[in-house]
Amino acid sequence: MTSVSITPALSPRFNAAAWARRYGAGAGLLLLILFNLAFTPHFVSWQTLNVNLTQVATIVIVAVGMTLVIATGGIDLSVGSLMAISGALAPIIFLSPFGVAHPALGVACAFVAPVVVTGLFGLFNGWFITRFRVQPIVGTLVLFIAGRGIGQVMTNGNLQVFKNPTFQFIGLGRIFGAPFQVLLMLALVAAAAWMLRHTLFGRQILAVGGNEAAARLGGMPVDRVKRRVYVISGLCAGIAGLIVVAINSSSDANLVGIGMELDAIAAVAVGGTLLTGGQANVGGTLLGALIIQLLRYTLLANGVPDAAALVVKGAIIAGAVWLQRRGQDAVTPPPIVVEPTPRNRFTAFLSSNRALVALAALILFGALRYDHFLGLYNVFSVLRYNSMFALTGLGMCFVIITGGIDLSVGAVAALASVISAILSPYGLIAGLAGGLGSGLIIGAINGAMVTRLKILPFIATLAGTLMAGGSALLAAHNQTVGVSYDTAFTAIGQGDFLGFPIPAWIAILAYVVGWILLNYSPFGRYALAVGGEPDAARLMGLPVERVEFFTYVQSGLLASLAGVILAAQFGAGQPTEGVGWELFSIAAVVVGGTLLSGGRGSVGATLAGVLLLGLVFNILNFENGMGWISLSAYWQSVIRGVFLFVVVIAGAGGKARRATEAGATG
Repeated sequence: MTSVSITPALSPRFNAAAWARRYGAGAGLLLLILFNLAFTPHFVSWQTLNVNLTQVATIVIVAVGMTLVIATGGIDLSVGSLMAISGALAPIIFLSPFGVAHPALGVACAFVAPVVVTGLFGLFNGWFITRFRVQPIVGTLVLFIAGRGIGQVMTNGNLQVFKNPTFQFIGLGRIFGAPFQVLLMLALVAAAAWMLRHTLFGRQILAVGGNEAAARLGGMPVDRVKRRVYVISGLCAGIAGLIVVAINSSSDANLVGIGMELDAIAAVAVGGTLLTGGQANVGGTLLGALIIQLLRYTLLANGVPDAAALVVKGAIIAGAVWLQRRGQDAVTPPPIVVEPTPRNRFTAFLSSNRALVALAALILFGALRYDHFLGLYNVFSVLRYNSMFALTGLGMCFVIITGGIDLSVGAVAALASVISAILSPYGLIAGLAGGLGSGLIIGAINGAMVTRLKILPFIATLAGTLMAGGSALLAAHNQTVGVSYDTAFTAIGQGDFLGFPIPAWIAILAYVVGWILLNYSPFGRYALAVGGEPDAARLMGLPVERVEFFTYVQSGLLASLAGVILAAQFGAGQPTEGVGWELFSIAAVVVGGTLLSGGRGSVGATLAGVLLLGLVFNILNFENGMGWISLSAYWQSVIRGVFLFVVVIAGAGGKARRATEAGATG
């Protein structure tokens, strides 16, 4: 006899986590407003409202495109660089002889052409990601690196100053007293929200992000949908770039859009959109951006330094995403990785050692072409400088092997450089211990957010970036901190041991230890298993969370060691140094062949990737010295991006062919 037990329905209970996910952004904004009403002087004024809305408008416009990209399960790191391109191109057009001779037509072209160009760059992102099946963070990393260089090349790095009331209306104009950029922001938010709710394209976006495999099986044009959202993201970035230069009455490709990708992602996350895709809340993105802006305004208006505001901002982002994750089964389908099958041993060797082969070819080229390329001075200079990137790349390699990412390594290096410089008068040991201690703390915080709070690594380490960067500025009082030359501290960056640079010795030792750990220790095997299939690793009884935690701790330690070397090598702790180090490290790991999806990686190939990227610039310097070519420093960013593009294509070509043969549609 079979018994069936029927559990009576439980009375509905208040679910705080679900309420926070749904209404947390609005409630947070309301609390900030109430606090300011009570404690901030002159908060209730049109001037305060105008300042906050105009400062947040460009972030929201970019974040609208970012919301759609994230809804498909992607990410767009190139938006800040595309803003720089748009902001550089517009003044070139209306300040040109054509624009001066035909003012109305010149301004019209200055509005349209830059946005079209950034839209085409967005199409390139979408094509690259869908055609070669690369992860979005890698696909958009190419233009993140090369895009700003393109803007700098267009202007030769010069500031473009102008006064054109017609063009500047987009940033300074008003309609019935309301700032035009704010009205444009609200119009774009409303249009995106309507599109998601009432159009087939909007439903396709959510379906692709919710379950891409099912969407493909259902005949949905997945690739086409992805390409379109990246085009929209590029268009939004182009519009934001025009607004920024119009407000400033000048265009500086070196600064326009700096950090915008992180601000936009933060607004999306705080607004409640899941970073795993399948959901989009454009209204929440607007609220998220307003919360971040109003929080910064509140802290500054009440005497809190801007550097401290960065730390608080990082904590707010982490808390917001933690609330998203509560009550959800954060199960992400494992990526389907199709590897090309080499046809013989030679192609197999090339496929698995492409970074080493390319490095050998580059060294051979340099040795044959330049007289002093293999001279001790050049070799030691390259090794001494790139040892810092080698250390951050090694830490990143282990993190990526476990399926994670660490965006905080540049900020951690900057923090460690400041702390070690402050302690350098007390000797090498004190400076080294202080620097490493700061990296240990940030690494542990990152690891705890990922493993205990179940926050996505991208967002957890983004929060860690803000915390480390803000702490560096606070410790340095917003200025460079000189090191002491009265102790042995500078030897770790400038000294030699047995005729070989000490930073290179440190990097070699770190890589030897890393190679042994990955290939001959239980920790290495656990890391590969966790990255390959974390659920299976748990079923096997492996300490998944512990492994992930310690990979972030070691990444923080290695980044801080790089920061100590930075301070010792250049004689100062630099709180704003380290910008872009995380992306250089990711590029080196990718060039070395480590899968960003986790489960496979090589310590030696990562070192080859670091040296390969470093030698590219070294060879460019030699070419400039020979006089055959004359490339400005801005071209180096473009070439580095193109180089990454070529290397990724070389590694992904077989995968794309397989997908095409399997009948991938779009």
